[in-house]
Amino acid sequence: MSLRQGIQMGFMQIKVILIASNLQRLYGAIQRVNKRASIESRDNPYRNAVAFRNLLLYNINSQKGMARYAPYNKRYKKWKQETVGHTDFWKLFGHLIRNLTVFPVGRGFGRMNAWMSGITPGVTDKGGTSMYGDKGRPVLISVYGRWMEFGRRGQPARPIFGPTTEEYAQRRWLRLGRYSIRNIRNSWR
Repeated sequence: MSLRQGIQMGFMQIKVILIASNLQRLYGAIQRVNKRASIESRDNPYRNAVAFRNLLLYNINSQKGMARYAPYNKRYKKWKQETVGHTDFWKLFGHLIRNLTVFPVGRGFGRMNAWMSGITPGVTDKGGTSMYGDKGRPVLISVYGRWMEFGRRGQPARPIFGPTTEEYAQRRWLRLGRYSIRNIRNSWR
């Protein structure tokens, strides 16, 4: 029977001879690839969360893209300049910047493998940070982050998380994905 006839009839007998040392090398290579893939599935989300946090901090500290924001009102701008020595957006007493962190957010495949950059839920400022005097209870940092990002009555939106997410997705996310793929590929030997 020819090869073509065997394929057409749906069966073919193939004889394979495996040399034990080659099989051991192949098995070892497969094990290394599996181990590296497991490591990358754990480490890549964390690396991305850290890289996003660093980009967010850079964009806040450099005031990147903030020239398009609506200006502060004159009274608040004057108070902020006198109180903290600058009128930068997303910065007042540094509570938000000091509390931007990376934290786990869920479980998958039986282990923690989802990470997030941002403000850990429940973290507050110290209170009394209003321009209306030393009054006021502590406020969740995520709440005034939401006010800045989306605006509220009397305060226009001055987004940083959305534009930074778009910037990160366009360039940096792919770079770290390629890094993980390269690590997995290099484990095959």
